[in-house]
Amino acid sequence: MEVAEQRLKDAMIPFLVAIFSRFHEKKDVWMGILSILTELDCLVSLAITSGQSETTMSKPEFVPYEGEYKDSSLFEIKEMVHPCVQLQSGKNFIPNDTII
Repeated sequence: MEVAEQRLKDAMIPFLVAIFSRFHEKKDVWMGILSILTELDCLVSLAITSGQSETTMSKPEFVPYEGEYKDSSLFEIKEMVHPCVQLQSGKNFIPNDTII
């Protein structure tokens, strides 16, 4: 029985190598699909959370920054409450401002 199991494993190795090799040839396609799926997952999660919230949710606003650091990115949040904290009823939370 052990000999038969070893022969089966030995026979499967070339097959698995061929499958993984073909998969790797299409790596860019799979990475693109994965990128789209992760973005959709994030958007669906935000939509579900927004729909379950008892308070008003906001959406990001992208604006050009004219100032000393105009070639840099700026991430600014005012009076933010994380959705996970917000969905826990009975918890008092002080909103935070963040600038990165």
